Amino acid sequence: MNIYFLKLKQKLILALKSDKNIKKNIFSDEFTPEIFVSYIFDLIISDLLKKQDNCNSLIIFIKNYIY
Repeated sequence: MNIYFLKLKQKLILALKSDKNIKKNIFSDEFTPEIFVSYIFDLIISDLLKKQDNCNSLIIFIKNYIY
């Protein structure tokens, strides 16, 4: 399972780095795309464990932050 999660995180990082629509300068040496993906991934897992019906609020949060 850890290998699957690692591959999923890597694909999310690649998607972030290749998305031309993301705001400029939101990532830095202290807050990298890898750290962002790690936080978001933890929130997704938390929602799944809580058996949330949807993750609409998380999607809105992500869109508001990166776009």
